[in-house]
Order: sequence, then structure tokens, then C-alpha cells
Amino acid sequence: MEFLSEARNTVVIKNFVQQKFLELRETRRSGLDSLVERAEKARDYDLQSFFDDLHDLTIAVSSSSESSGTDGGVETSTTSNSEDEPTSSSPLSSKGKKPRRVRTYHGSTADSSQPRGGTKEGSLRRHTTVPKFGESGVIRSDEDDEEEQIDESLRKLPLSMPNRARKAATALIYENVNLRIENNKLKSENALQEMHISSLKSRKTAGIETEEKLESLRQKQEEIQARERKLKQDQENFKNEMRRKADDLDAREEKMKRREAEIESRMQYTQATFRSGSCVFQENEHHHPPPTPSIPTTSPTILSLAAKTQVKPKHRK
Repeated sequence: MEFLSEARNTVVIKNFVQQKFLELRETRRSGLDSLVERAEKARDYDLQSFFDDLHDLTIAVSSSSESSGTDGGVETSTTSNSEDEPTSSSPLSSKGKKPRRVRTYHGSTADSSQPRGGTKEGSLRRHTTVPKFGESGVIRSDEDDEEEQIDESLRKLPLSMPNRARKAATALIYENVNLRIENNKLKSENALQEMHISSLKSRKTAGIETEEKLESLRQKQEEIQARERKLKQDQENFKNEMRRKADDLDAREEKMKRREAEIESRMQYTQATFRSGSCVFQENEHHHPPPTPSIPTTSPTILSLAAKTQVKPKHRK
């Protein structure tokens, strides 16, 4: 029984712890690691104005130096500071810290043996304010303090914003940067145009061209146009001439082919008539029928060939 009760208790405790972790996960906006990572990304992506570590370090060093002991030949007292200046945590100090007061004594006292700061009788007390100096030794005013407070609030702003607001702020910042870049480009282009216009105005006005120059230009243009027309006409004539010559050559070639065919047919016919034997003649007639005898205009070359092929009779002695 004890073992079962212990197991039941462990299960109950485990479920309780898991439920608490789930509640924490639901209520938590973002983890510390993701917050640090986003802060580093914001620092890398041109958001250095929100994270000024050097400025924070200088403020910490200056505050620690002010809270330390005496300063040179001026005597300070912690009791007077606590009495005279208001606390920084008071709600009345809404405009920032007031200038630090230093109590000083001067003049003669009734009893010189008394300590300098022991009693207030016979002593003249005055309050002197110490101005605030910046890093470069320049006196700082209340406006500077207000600007510092605004800068500090701006530096802490991304850490206190949710994710959606941070994304919207980064989008606005990028849009502002792009608009500034475009504005600078337009300004530079406008300046270049103004410089160009001023340089053109400073030059001497070009003289109006005379009628002679215009006439010479017109004549040159007409000459160029006439040359172009002549060139086109010459090209067309050349093409026509070449086409005509090609047609003539084709006609001559056809004529020569016809004459060659006629000559070959006549040569075959004459050779068949002078051969001996009827088989050869019949075979020649079967394959190459003799052409129809045409008239009387036989060429001299054919006549000379026929005369050479005739068999001369041998005369007996």
C-alpha cells in the first residue's frame, strides 16, 4: 500500500510540474535567449541608436566618480548633500537631477578654536552649485538632460516592445531609410540638373544658321538622294541584264542538246546501213528504229563521215 501511495504521489507531482511548465510557456512571450538573439540582430541591422553601450558605460563611470570622496580643494559633506539635494527616486524630480550643491564656509567666527564645521553660530554659510560637464568639458544644460532621458528611453524601447510592435518598428525604420536614400538621390539629380542649366546659361548663345548654310545642306541632301536613286536603278538594270543573259544561255543550251541528239541518231543510222549481215541490221532496227528521212539539207560533216566509211573497190592489176 505504501508503494502504491508513493507511486500515486509521484504521478501527481509530475503532472502538477508539467501543468506549471505549460502555464509558464503560455504566459511567457519569448525566451531570454531569443530576446538576446533578436537584440543582437537589431544591433547588426542598423539599429545602433537603440543600443549605445559606450554611452551607458560613461554614465556609470560618471555616477561612480561623483559618489566618491572629496574633489580637489573643495570640501564636501555627505550629510549636507543628503540634506540639501532631493533624492533621485522622489516623484518630484520629473525633469531630471538638479545640480549638485556643495556647502562652503568663509568669514571669521567668534571662537577660532571651534571646529570649522562644528556649529553654525558666527559662521556664514552659502551654497554653491557645481555645473555639469560633459565628456568634452562643455557645460550641459537642462535640455541636454532631457535629450539624455529621451535617448535612454529610446534605447530601452525595443526590449519592452512585443514582437509585433518590434517588427512594425523595424519596417518603419527601413522604410524611412529607403525614403531618405531616394530623397538624397533626387536632391543630387536636381543639383546636377541645376548645374547643367547654369552652365548652359553661362555659355554664349549659338548664332542662327544663315541661309547659305541651309541651302548648302539642302543641296547635299538632294545629291545624296539622287545618288541613292541612281544606285537603285543601276542595281535593277544589272539584275535584268543578268536575268536576260541567263535566259539566252538556257535557250542555247537546249538548242545544242537537240542538235547533239539529231547528230547521234544520224550517226547510228549510217553505221547500220554499211554493216554486213541482216541480224545486226535487224537488231539495230529493233533497238534503234531508223529515223524518218528528212530532207535534203545534210550537214557537210555528216557527208564527209559517210564518204570516209564507204568501202573502196579493189582494182586488179
